Amino acid sequence: MIPEGIGEPEKKETLGDLTDRLSEAPTQAYSVGEEELLDISNELNQITTTSDFFEQEKQRMRDKRDQERAQDIRERIALGEMVDQKETRWLERYDEAQIQKSKGIAEVDFVATEAADVETPSVPEQDA
Repeated sequence: MIPEGIGEPEKKETLGDLTDRLSEAPTQAYSVGEEELLDISNELNQITTTSDFFEQEKQRMRDKRDQERAQDIRERIALGEMVDQKETRWLERYDEAQIQKSKGIAEVDFVATEAADVETPSVPEQDA
């Protein structure tokens, strides 16, 4: 048995050794890090795009369901069937929302048309 402390001393790494080792080791190029960041950004954009697509699809499905419900209520009213007051109120609110939605689209179209029709006024040249 060799008593503790006798034999080859164990070399402990110092801060200077660590600094030397890190400075000598090949470092990762900036462009590699930038490429990884761009890959991550592209993946996040793809996820966002996919999420947006599904949100739009859910909205389209809700709109279609509401259209079918409104059509069903209108047909039942036209045939003289009993329609709950709740459904009648829903149909009124739905129709009002559709009117407001179409007014909003018409206003946007009107403003866009007006903006396109407006010409920049010409400034008459003055003789000196």
